[in-house]
Amino acid sequence: MTFLAILFCLIFLAQVLLISIYYPWQFRRQIGSILEHHPPHEYPRLYPNASVDIAKVAPNALRLYWGLNLVVAAVGLSLIGLAAGLGYTPNPRGGMEVVVIAFAFLQMIPHLLAELSAAQLYRLMRRANRNTIRTAALEPRRIADFVSPVAVLGALLLFPLWMIVYLYRVGNDPWEARVIVTLLVVTGLHIMCVGGASQAMHGRKQDPHMSAEDRFTRIASVVRISVFTSIGVSLFLIATDSVRAFGLDVFEPAMTSVYVQLLAVLGATLAFRSNKISQMDFSVYRGETQ
Repeated sequence: MTFLAILFCLIFLAQVLLISIYYPWQFRRQIGSILEHHPPHEYPRLYPNASVDIAKVAPNALRLYWGLNLVVAAVGLSLIGLAAGLGYTPNPRGGMEVVVIAFAFLQMIPHLLAELSAAQLYRLMRRANRNTIRTAALEPRRIADFVSPVAVLGALLLFPLWMIVYLYRVGNDPWEARVIVTLLVVTGLHIMCVGGASQAMHGRKQDPHMSAEDRFTRIASVVRISVFTSIGVSLFLIATDSVRAFGLDVFEPAMTSVYVQLLAVLGATLAFRSNKISQMDFSVYRGETQ
């Protein structure tokens, strides 16, 4: 194997270990700590479904989540072993970035399932919430209250900058089908970022019991992830178009893997920071007679 092939395999190995081993282990440990230190008889509002013993079901769900991540990690390690066994050599025109992105989507499946489970739990919490007294806390509603205006400005400027770079690279036929599809897909990604931030700031409360301070921290995390994801998408696409313009496509697979890992680090860091158990107010989940 060439130096570039070994470098790519090492970078891809880091992607496998980071997203499918390290962060899932951290998440499993965090949820396990909540279950251990906040039992149903003391914090009944954390376990809203009376027909299902969530305290018993949750550990099994965590084991399933961990098992799925291990299966995905095994797939990734198998790909690396296959590349080494076949003497993989990077194509000067790139191409392996498609495999990197496809594997990144595979890595997201366990995390998406966990998010769906959390959404179901919040739905049960809202259904079980018997507090008929509506409160209207004066909470920040401007995006500048959650993230630096400089970051917002950067996101707003980088998107049209990428469009200029991209249209310049495609040259004389900017309106062929693949160009239009690319523009629509990337625009859609940015719209999703805007929608995610807007939903977090102005949408209904997911957790009806969460304290105002914890809710602010959670919203700030979602808004920051949305803004920095928008920035990251634009920077990555600008870098990709620059690499292709200079005929350096051979580096694109490794660069794509690094980009995926940076997004994972950003998202996980902000998510874990907004859900620090030691800083969360769990008293709101106690029974009404507590």
